[in-house]
Amino acid sequence: MLALPGKKKRTLAGYYFAASTDEAIAYLMTHHGDSQVVGGGTLLMEQVQTGEAYASRLVDVSGVSAMRRLGLSEGVLAIGGAVTFESIAASTDVQDHVPILAQAAADMGNPRVRHLATLAGNLVSGHGNSQCAVALVALEAEVEITNSTGAQWLRAESLFVSPGISRVDSTSELVTGVHVRTFGGPVGGSLVSMARRNGDWQSSYVLALVLGADDMRRQIEWASVVVGSEHVVPTRLLDVDEALSSWSLGEDLSQAGRFADLVLEESLQSGAIRDLAEEDREALLAMARSVWRQAIDQMSIGEQEP
Repeated sequence: MLALPGKKKRTLAGYYFAASTDEAIAYLMTHHGDSQVVGGGTLLMEQVQTGEAYASRLVDVSGVSAMRRLGLSEGVLAIGGAVTFESIAASTDVQDHVPILAQAAADMGNPRVRHLATLAGNLVSGHGNSQCAVALVALEAEVEITNSTGAQWLRAESLFVSPGISRVDSTSELVTGVHVRTFGGPVGGSLVSMARRNGDWQSSYVLALVLGADDMRRQIEWASVVVGSEHVVPTRLLDVDEALSSWSLGEDLSQAGRFADLVLEESLQSGAIRDLAEEDREALLAMARSVWRQAIDQMSIGEQEP
């Protein structure tokens, strides 16, 4: 592929397959400033080919066994940083315990992207309209960042600095894992994306909703509503969360519409969504009604299970 005008196409000086996180960090430190982590490489390799990448040495962590783990332990779903979207979508642990994340992973790009792209790479890219990023923020997931000084756990929402910019520095740090706690009691969740425009592999807007109810499924006890946009980082709609915590779970057919109005109002007021065209306004309202009904339906399904 030809380099973009004004860009000098870079030739890779080294491509190293790390066998452990320690090896990967050591390589980054040895070639500090000229090396970068690669997992699936769906975004980074395009940048290398077009001359947009600033690193001429890459360290591949796709074979690090500790970063390929995916399983449930003591109420926590542990996902290694090198796990692909395809693996997340196909995991029975994810499907059974955190279905909204399986739904998000299945909606990421196209089959090729899902086969290659990793959860860590997606978080480092900083895209606010990533389905998995929006789902992880709604689930209050924690992310493990590892560098030469050790590891620390951060809330997923704190990784997003601005659209396309992550707090993670892939020239010196790794996203080694993600933890998502499973919820006790009745829970329903859903994620809906706006229809993609021609040629786009990402949606303009993504909306996620997770609801928790009392044991009798009569009242919402807590809620997490997150909207993602291509122009803004994933944003939790805290006022909507608070409003929902007092709602009863009855047969009120107007609830979906009321929820949609609340989502649109706070999305605009908070700046989570900007310059919304009228057709997109109607689409967002339809998305909100849909995500509400799906979350309630999922909670109802849980009620019928033995």
